[in-house]
Amino acid sequence: TSAAKNVLLEAGIPVAENLAQFLGHLPGQREARGATALGPDALVILDEASTASMPDLAAVVRHITRSGAKLIITGDHAQLGAVESGGGMAMLARKLRHAQLTEAVRFRAGWEGSASLAIRAGEVSALADYDAHGRLHGGSYEEMAEQAARDYLAEYLAGTDVILTAFEHGECYDLSRRIQGYLLDWGQLAPGSTAGLRNSARAYAGDLIVARQND
Repeated sequence: TSAAKNVLLEAGIPVAENLAQFLGHLPGQREARGATALGPDALVILDEASTASMPDLAAVVRHITRSGAKLIITGDHAQLGAVESGGGMAMLARKLRHAQLTEAVRFRAGWEGSASLAIRAGEVSALADYDAHGRLHGGSYEEMAEQAARDYLAEYLAGTDVILTAFEHGECYDLSRRIQGYLLDWGQLAPGSTAGLRNSARAYAGDLIVARQND
């Protein structure tokens, strides 16, 4: 993904591309531009490989094989899968020998590492750890939607790079409407001219718009 590519570039990896760039995809045309040229001594790391679709993963392997380069596949097959047909990394993990890291390090609190690994393994009992540390919140939809919107706004207005996610499109629309309403009330958006969006929504000057194409 482009997000993973940007993380690698920030970490000092000299060359990083998302899969569409690497394979030379164009809209509606797979590998139309041709894949990125590789030398026989090249080392290619396919990071966050669980998000790669089966066709892309197969195309990468073919290109690496033809080029005589070496491919290292990294990621977690128990995490987010591909938007398209996925499961390639999980299949390789079942079929081939692989190395797995056992220590979780990207957490501020010590208990979170072991708890996250337990959740990954499907141990429902680990939810008790999250509950004991005040990480689980429950209530009606209205209560939870309002709390989520307000918590998002607190972080957003403090300058934090924060993401609020929801399961259904209708919930996303509702949360966006709530957040926009508060920003208008607090003078964070210019109430003048607007631009039309889907579902009769309007975008104001200063709105943060996230757009994506899923087809």
